[in-house]
Amino acid sequence: MKIVLCLIILCGSSYVGFTVGGAYKRKVRLYEDLLLFCGRVKSQVAYFQSRLVDILAETDSGGAEFRRLCGKTKDAVASGRNPLIDASAVSEICGVSLSDGGTIAGFFEALGGSDGKNQQAVISGYENIFSARLTAARGELKTKGGLSGKLGVFVGLFVVILCL
Repeated sequence: MKIVLCLIILCGSSYVGFTVGGAYKRKVRLYEDLLLFCGRVKSQVAYFQSRLVDILAETDSGGAEFRRLCGKTKDAVASGRNPLIDASAVSEICGVSLSDGGTIAGFFEALGGSDGKNQQAVISGYENIFSARLTAARGELKTKGGLSGKLGVFVGLFVVILCL
């Protein structure tokens, strides 16, 4: 019985550690999706003059957080809500900090807010911001992502040794 309990503790702590490490992977995926979306929106605005609702409706690729974010923004555009999405909602959906959520919310607010030329300039600015955040997120993934999984395993082993 004691061995089964020790295995449950070890598996549970390992699971928690690797789940925390997965949050860093999701953050990297979110910024990669946002950069791809910026490029697609710029091309849609520049060449096809597509509406924001149509662009958001075509976002069926990307991570789960990005798709939920686009869906919530599309619903806000369709219902005429202003602001489209706030920082706390972005932070809740994507699992990012409130300041990152504010930046992402600002990006979605800027879409469709001006003429095509100014909108392309704004999107280019956000591309630079998202690129810097992607680089930072990749650095966090490299240092903290693997470390949290290993820490979960070692904490589990420590608790198991104390139990025995």
